[in-house]
Amino acid sequence: MISLIREHNALNGLRFSVAEFLVTSVIAISVGIYFTNEGEIAWAIALFGIGANCLVVVTVGVLALRAGEPEQRLRATFSPSARARILRDHPRAQRATWILASLTLIPLALPALTLAEIARGPDQVA
Repeated sequence: MISLIREHNALNGLRFSVAEFLVTSVIAISVGIYFTNEGEIAWAIALFGIGANCLVVVTVGVLALRAGEPEQRLRATFSPSARARILRDHPRAQRATWILASLTLIPLALPALTLAEIARGPDQVA
């Protein structure tokens, strides 16, 4: 999961990915709180799970930024030559983005899969 998130971040840029998933998380959790107040617990749990999924992507991105990982600026992704270079350097980036977008909609999928990956060994978290 961590490598999949990193591939996605390589395509869209770390800062943009962090912002994108942070905003999505805040919205999902806020709507989840609304549904909790309305007594719609199943919807609330689903939205809290989606918010948790997004926070995993935010956490991986923030840790990468703090570690000083080089990042692709969002502006560069609109340049055909830069986009071609990104896809050449990260051939699975588009696939990773589709998978990540799909998994984000399955409540608590990313936290569960990421924790399982971390449990397999510390070299998975590098």
